[in-house]
Amino acid sequence: MSLTILHVADIKLDPYSGMGRIAYFWKKAFEEAGHQFIHLGKENVVTKHPSEFPGKAFKIFKEKFGKKKPDVILAHEPVSGKFIGTNIPIALFSHGIEQREWNLRNTSYKKFHDEVSLRSKVLFPIWRLRNCNRGLRKANLLLLSNKEDQSYAIEKFKRRIDDITIFRNGVKEDFLTQSDINIENKQCTIGFSATWIKRKGTGLIIEASKKILKDGIPVRWLLFGTVFPKEDILKQFPEELHPNIEIVPTFNSDEEKELYEQCDIFILPSFFEGQSLALLQGMAAGLCCVTSDNCAQIDLIQHRVNGLLFKTGDYLDLTTQVELAIKNPKFRKKLGENARESVIDRRWSVVSKEVVNQIEKIA
Repeated sequence: MSLTILHVADIKLDPYSGMGRIAYFWKKAFEEAGHQFIHLGKENVVTKHPSEFPGKAFKIFKEKFGKKKPDVILAHEPVSGKFIGTNIPIALFSHGIEQREWNLRNTSYKKFHDEVSLRSKVLFPIWRLRNCNRGLRKANLLLLSNKEDQSYAIEKFKRRIDDITIFRNGVKEDFLTQSDINIENKQCTIGFSATWIKRKGTGLIIEASKKILKDGIPVRWLLFGTVFPKEDILKQFPEELHPNIEIVPTFNSDEEKELYEQCDIFILPSFFEGQSLALLQGMAAGLCCVTSDNCAQIDLIQHRVNGLLFKTGDYLDLTTQVELAIKNPKFRKKLGENARESVIDRRWSVVSKEVVNQIEKIA
């Protein structure tokens, strides 16, 4: 039976971005299964602030689907609450439960982030978290990105485990066929790929780079997809490190594989993630990945088996794990080989069909 799926998210379908890439491949899988996939996002919902998106998207929904309603609404967490009560099955998808991240940012990880303003403390829970939490309580299906979020939804929102699916993100197929990484005597390149914001652990990277320099270990740093200009990021590092830091604020799809191929080690020191595409790409590229022990990182990485984990927020532990990888090239290579093997079944065509199967069950 052919279904009409309404996908609602404040994003553009874009195979070259993060959330946009996931939605792009979901759309492709739904259409290949014979379903109609209608995206309601940035292309047709014009807003001045993200707080306007749920209301405006719902208004367009009512105008467009007045008589013939979709069979399932596939809604991003921040907009999901607005669509509860439409008598249409709702599948909420989350790339990291926002209430959980908000709580951590204001408690456990508070010292690693900028101070949250009084205005944000008052308004953010109203315009953002309220819709998230309503959807998390009442949606027919929760598509979550890691086991920590699953446990949180069960405890905080009293959800049944049968109503939750942990979906898998994919990797680009050409990454899985990359040639072996050369470990001959050469300076190690440490890669990082994400927007240069504190939640991604940028402060830890800076402190680790200072410690590695003090320990007399020569390394090259390749920071790509940072968004922020090179000059703004470089000034956060000691000047003596500047010659060994390359910053690529943006890159296109053709350049992505080449950037990963320049790296020997990939780091993701985030305090909070959903299920990082950058980490998955690093694993698919056969890199030794060093990442913080939270969220989907601990679902994906087994310490000293297919990567290295460090205690979240501990730059000394991050440094220890990175230096272990630098000093042991054969061990580093083995971890990378195991990482690639562990994501070999994560081609986008495979993981996106898994999402289609889950949505078909609630239609």
